[in-house]
Amino acid sequence: MLADSATGARILEALRARYRGVGPEEPIRRRLYLETVDRRLWARGMTLQFVEAKSQGRVVWSSIDEGNLRSVHCGRAPAFAVDFEAGPMRDALTEIVDVRRLLPVAEARPKHEEVALRDKQQKTIARAAVEEWKLPGKRRGTLALRLAPVRGYEKEYRGLVSFVREQLGGEDPAAQHPLAAFGLLDAALGAPPPKLAVKLEAAARTDESAKRIFLALLAAIEANEAGTKDALDAEFLHEFRVAVRRTRAALSRFRNVYPVRTTQKFAREFKWLGNVTGPLRDLDVYLIKYDDLANHSGPEPLGEQLKPLHAHLEQHQMEERAVLRRHLESARYKRLLRDWRAFLEQPVPARTTMADARRPIGEVARERIWKLHQRVLKRGRRIDDDTPAVAVHDLRLDCKKLRYMMEFCKSLFDDGAMRDHIRALKRLQENLGDFNDLEVQQDKLRTMAVDMEAEGRAPLETAMAMGRLVEALRERQDEERRRFAARFTEFDSKKNRARAEALFRPRRGVSEE
Repeated sequence: MLADSATGARILEALRARYRGVGPEEPIRRRLYLETVDRRLWARGMTLQFVEAKSQGRVVWSSIDEGNLRSVHCGRAPAFAVDFEAGPMRDALTEIVDVRRLLPVAEARPKHEEVALRDKQQKTIARAAVEEWKLPGKRRGTLALRLAPVRGYEKEYRGLVSFVREQLGGEDPAAQHPLAAFGLLDAALGAPPPKLAVKLEAAARTDESAKRIFLALLAAIEANEAGTKDALDAEFLHEFRVAVRRTRAALSRFRNVYPVRTTQKFAREFKWLGNVTGPLRDLDVYLIKYDDLANHSGPEPLGEQLKPLHAHLEQHQMEERAVLRRHLESARYKRLLRDWRAFLEQPVPARTTMADARRPIGEVARERIWKLHQRVLKRGRRIDDDTPAVAVHDLRLDCKKLRYMMEFCKSLFDDGAMRDHIRALKRLQENLGDFNDLEVQQDKLRTMAVDMEAEGRAPLETAMAMGRLVEALRERQDEERRRFAARFTEFDSKKNRARAEALFRPRRGVSEE
């Protein structure tokens, strides 16, 4: 942090004299920093900034320690990785941010012209600037000296930092990046969304332990509510729905723990919440995957022919956002969360007629997970090339319930073995999930084709392109069906079965159905 602009000007002048400093070819108006809500770039020691100059802008992807990694010209700040043209920048960013929105978290405006610092060979070793750092849209910020390293000149950069430290009277200009030093990430993004990590004690009562799991899931619902309502990022709705889905799965798995009327009431209400959030999520997924579907589903891209479909999806997405917002602001939703929290925070009774309420969670968890595991193996072994898609769908749901229960109760078992078994199940789930998604996408496309025709928004070339898209999706689904046998055989291996038996097999007999 700098005391005032004059101090910054003095330091820049000293740097110009010592390092043969020169100004930029084109002055920078501002740098807008972009980040995902879960800080995926920052977690890897990276920043992404939209640099706005007079003639054109560019996006610069940098390592905090090593300087710029990539830079591309861009007319405006991107919102998603797919906004970049195909190329190395887009590919590299997609691996990190995936489909998450790039949100503006801070802007830096120069108070003095940036200086490129050079060595005796006239090679640029670093850049220095005095900037005002602030939240986007705010009038006032904090002055700071920014030193940007150049890759390959680490030794020279360390010498530069030592020199500037002397100029600042011992203050280290590279000790902390301004995004962190001034709390801009926290101010713009808030606290990172909570992860489901519940520490359970094997001897604790099941009704107490299950409430701890439900409270963690409720925290995830509440943490993603605002972002879902404001449509900041499609992943808010996704995480919201995952927490709701896990809550429903846990209610069905922890039977004979709470009164039946209580369980049925909340199961009904969370099913309603899952249903009202589904249509928007389906549209979000279509739009996220649209570019891949339109341009990689045949010998030639279908982008031009499918433009009316894209417009149809965007219109209905906007409508469903408004519908969902009304649901999340409704008395029914607020009552659900209020009553659910009241139930979860209420102490469990000393006496209860529920058979499994007072049993140790370690014992109950083994029984429930083992039962699900055996069901998955039994159903999976029945599936062949001619099995109806509905049976594959049922297996997918069982795998999801099994995965949730293992994650809920992970702390009760050996960490390494649980991690390996969850990883093995994930590989099978990927295949089943892709198979199901492709089935749903085909059905939705057929429905949308009928709706668009009824609305007069489906020209012949669009209808034909949608037909080709359905066929391409069917072919992909057939490929996933062929992959299933190998994926399931891998999960049903002797090694995995032995690990499951060591982890989950109950010490007393339990039925498999």
